[in-house]
Formats: sequence, C-alpha cells, structure tokens
Amino acid sequence: MERILYLNDKTFPDLFYKHPIYKNNNSFNIENRIVDKINEYNFKLNIKSIEYGDVKATSGLKDSGKFFGLILDIIDINVVKMDLPILKLDKGEFYYKIFGYIFISNNEEVSRSALFSQTIFPELITIINDSLDSPNFKVSNKPIYLINLIATEIKASYLLQELYLMKLFGIEIVNIFNEWMDDSVVIENFKSFDKIFHGSNLDDIYEYNSIKNDFVLKLDRFNTGLEKVDGEYKVKGSNEKFYWIRALGLTLLAINSNLMVDLSLINDFNNKYSNEITNQSKFKRTQILFEYLEKLKKGKEYFDV
Repeated sequence: MERILYLNDKTFPDLFYKHPIYKNNNSFNIENRIVDKINEYNFKLNIKSIEYGDVKATSGLKDSGKFFGLILDIIDINVVKMDLPILKLDKGEFYYKIFGYIFISNNEEVSRSALFSQTIFPELITIINDSLDSPNFKVSNKPIYLINLIATEIKASYLLQELYLMKLFGIEIVNIFNEWMDDSVVIENFKSFDKIFHGSNLDDIYEYNSIKNDFVLKLDRFNTGLEKVDGEYKVKGSNEKFYWIRALGLTLLAINSNLMVDLSLINDFNNKYSNEITNQSKFKRTQILFEYLEKLKKGKEYFDV
C-alpha cells in the first residue's frame, strides 16, 4: 500500500509553477517541499508522492472545487484482488481508499478577508452533511488538512481569525514556508478568543456576555450579504463563506467552553428563507451548517427520536 496526495489536474501542478518562489527560482521543487512538510507535520501519514486527476469523480462528492484534493491509500491491482474502486495513474492502475481530505491555499494573499473560507467551502459543507448521521461529532469522519502555500507573513486580522477557527474545528494546517501562528496567542476558551479578536467585524455574527456566560449566534452578517431579485433573496458574491467559517468555529468554541448557547436564529432562518432553501444551494448549505450546529449543541440527544 502507498499513500498519495491526489489533486485536481485542472488546477495543479500549474498553480505551483505560478508561485512567487518558483518564479524566482524555477529549480525549486514545490511538490517535494509539500510532501516533506506534511510528513514532517505528521510522520504517520507517510505521503509518497503527489498525483493529479479527476478529484470530483474519485471523491464521489457533489462539490469538488479547484483547491480540493484527497489523501488516498492506493494498492497495485496486480498484487491482490480487492473489492475497491480503481484509479488510473500514469504509473499504473490501483485500487484506492479515501483516507482523508486536503485543501490547498492560493499562492498569495489574494483576499484579505476570506481567502481561507473561500478555499474550504462549499466542499466542507458537503463533508459535514455526509457525516451528520454519524455518532462522531467532528466536522468529518476523516482527517482534513490545509496546505498553506503563502510564503509571506500573514498579518490581516480576518485571515488570522480564519486560521485559528479552522484549527478549532479540526482542520490540520501545514505551513509550507512560514509559520503563521503566534505562540503568544493562546485560545483556551471563548473568553480568550473574544478578548483577542472581537471587534466590529464580529458584532453582527455573535453576542457574548462574559458575566451571564452565554453566547448568541446571530444572522445579521448573513442577512447583510443578501439582495432581493424578482421577489427572491440571493447571496451576493461569496458573502456566505465569510459567515459560515465564523458561525461554525465560534459556535463550536462556545459549546466547548460550556457557555449557554442560543441558536434560535435557526428557526428564524428556516421560516424566512424556506423558498430559497428549496431552490438555492447557498441557502441549503447554510441550513446544513445550522443542522450540524444543532447536533453539536444537543450532543447525544440529537439522535433521540
């Protein structure tokens, strides 16, 4: 058996060759660097190589964008007969099993507000939906890694928020060039996050009362990202992704911090946007996210019928 990274051949390896470091030194092997760094991060992964192909067909997931890939365990079909799907690579044909999921960031800070949320969504919603009925309360039944290709220091508060939030809900972040995490920043509980990051950009996403020890998830940020067209609400651009990553990470942190969590906005959302949920994928995905947040809040009671 061999373990590989399997990336979208419509995006990679071309994107690697556009990296600023490669442009300055075209003898630099970014693929080897990625393999070395992810194995250094977790030696048990033992990734052997990066291969490219049709990730959507191989994953079986409805949503599979250009930055989404798979960690695959492959077995040569000539060695043993198995009841597994077959993957054709340049080096031969292999049975494969999906070990985990991987996201690859852009090469540079092309957005200072939603770069990482645009990388992991909507695929993460699909992964969450597939595991809703699982007794596992994690976002996924399989490990998820983000490969951060940005070689410059990340200073934008929005992006740092997203990195910390992704770690909170279980995405392992592998930095290929620079470490982004400030060791002096410790997120032990919701209070410590709120102290570091709370500001006007989060006021319309949650309310936190440290005296009453309660947390209220709000719909305001989602609502302000909408416009009404021909009597129907539509999401402007990718505003929903900025909301999703924060609603997910902050609610999870609030639950893990034993706060009183108010998710009454979910009923408001379902009632107000029932038509849009039926007809538009962005609203349906938001409903899936809210269903997962209810699962987290209810715990084992979620499965009581």
